[in-house]
Amino acid sequence: MWKPAVKMIGSPLQISPDTERETQLERHRGYRQQLEAHDTLDGPEHVIVGERQEGKTYLAIRWLQDTPRGCRRVLVTLDRNLADEINGRLGIPYGEARAISFRQLLNNGPEQGAEYGFDELDKILAHVFKIPGGMLRLLTICTAAPWQGTHEWADEDDA
Repeated sequence: MWKPAVKMIGSPLQISPDTERETQLERHRGYRQQLEAHDTLDGPEHVIVGERQEGKTYLAIRWLQDTPRGCRRVLVTLDRNLADEINGRLGIPYGEARAISFRQLLNNGPEQGAEYGFDELDKILAHVFKIPGGMLRLLTICTAAPWQGTHEWADEDDA
């Protein structure tokens, strides 16, 4: 069984440096930046990793609070109790829930045009796919490039 020498958290090029691949990737990034629409994302703009009690949920709540004008954000949590606690803490009325459980998302489907964030995605995936505790060992997530997602939200006052 292959065991990495280091804990693999971060960019593949940080974990396993390869100058040839890095040079090729830089060339490809420049090409993509010229051709692709800047408001199209390859993946999430933000990925928060860390051990227990480091403040991941706190940062997810800050992301929810910092919703740009004209945008709707939804934070998906592991269970409804946490979602209700977050909504209550933020003073969000019950019918306007901005934090929901993953089960609510599965049952009701996504809202058209809403931005989604996930808290404890690893645990959510384990529940959805019925993976026994402690057996989820690796997640790979494609993130948006720094130049992606640079669209400006329409300001109602400017319209």
